[in-house]
Amino acid sequence: MTAAREALERLTKWRDTGDDQGGYTAGNRAFANDVISLLALLEWRPISEAPKDRTTIVRWHKLWKCPVAVERNDGRFVYPFADAPEWVSAGQDKLWPEEAFLPFWKPAGAAPQEDKP
Repeated sequence: MTAAREALERLTKWRDTGDDQGGYTAGNRAFANDVISLLALLEWRPISEAPKDRTTIVRWHKLWKCPVAVERNDGRFVYPFADAPEWVSAGQDKLWPEEAFLPFWKPAGAAPQEDKP
């Protein structure tokens, strides 16, 4: 984990100052934009900014203490004896109320292509 943190710190420093102390040069602006995009995938965001459709996102489960891929329950799943749970697992085999998660999310990312790792 330390190596990943150090790499993230180096990338963040590169994003903020560029390879010279004066800031970005024309040649590394595209790289800086790529770093900004990658950092956005790693950062947790407030749940109020999460997609309102069935987009799969990652939430941190309070009880399990791990990330879980979920999507919003758009009314497909109901309980006859209680309010419908707000979140459905990406595999659609588990249902959870909002209280099961910390109030943050991040993008799930794209699935790998079959012919590439």
